[in-house]
Amino acid sequence: MEHVRCDKIFSEKFTGTKRERPQFQELLSLLKEGDTLVVTKLDRFVSSAVDAIQIIRNLFEQSVKVHVLNMG
Repeated sequence: MEHVRCDKIFSEKFTGTKRERPQFQELLSLLKEGDTLVVTKLDRFVSSAVDAIQIIRNLFEQSVKVHVLNMG
């Protein structure tokens, strides 16, 4: 696994298939321009490719970078 330094770590027991994810919602509300969101596994982040595209597009529009560790 790639080593990445993170300033803050959010952990949640829910998977990407759950809609009610308080830690995830808090994380999204705290991200700001210039931040980088590091995700360990895409399937823990979102439930579908459509959701991933929507969330990542919204983050890119806020000038937030997204780095998924299990993606090439």
